[in-house]
Amino acid sequence: VLRSESAVSDLIRDRVAEVARVAIAEKGCFSLSIGSGTTVEPLASLAGAFDWSCVHLFFGNERTEGEAAGKCWAGAEELIATCGVGHVHRVPAGPAADAAEAYSRTLLGSPAVGTCEGTGLPSLD
Repeated sequence: VLRSESAVSDLIRDRVAEVARVAIAEKGCFSLSIGSGTTVEPLASLAGAFDWSCVHLFFGNERTEGEAAGKCWAGAEELIATCGVGHVHRVPAGPAADAAEAYSRTLLGSPAVGTCEGTGLPSLD
C-alpha cells in the first residue's frame, strides 16, 4: 500500500517510463490509456524521458454526452502539448453506445494495440 499521493505519482511515472521504453524498443510504439486528474498529472514530468512521438494515447474513462463530455481530453491537453504525444485517439462525442462502437474500431485498428488471446479484447501496453 502506498502511503502518500507523491508515492502514487512516483510509481505511475516510473512504471509508465519503464514500459514505454521497452515497448518502443521492441515494437516502435507504446499504447497508453489514461483517465484524468491524479493519474495524468505525474506523466507530464516525463517529457523527454522517451520518444513521445511513438506514443498512441487513448482515453479509458471519457464521457461522450452532457456537461462532463470530453473531461478526460481536457485533463490531458497539457500532457499532450508538453510531451508532444504523437498519436492522440479521442473518444467521439455522441450517444454512448455509438461512441463505444466507434472507439472499439479505433482501438482494434491501431497498430499500437494488440488483442488479448483469451478474450479478443484490445490489449494496450
